[in-house]
Amino acid sequence: MDPLGYAVRTALSRQITDNERRLFTQFLEDQSARHAAAQSSTQEQQQALETNASVEQLALADLCHMLLSANEFSYID
Repeated sequence: MDPLGYAVRTALSRQITDNERRLFTQFLEDQSARHAAAQSSTQEQQQALETNASVEQLALADLCHMLLSANEFSYID
């Protein structure tokens, strides 16, 4: 499954562009790092694995919020 393509298709009713894929991939990496840093503390190995999945989901949720607040979502051309 392609979460980026699915998010853009669902929110904006069109295919994701190559430039958007590059930018959104970088956004997800940056947001995941921010969420991981915010959650970092002394965690055991199992908790660290759960945290990795959690920060990726949080980053994807941030991307979805961003798409839903985009002008393209709000206005019809």
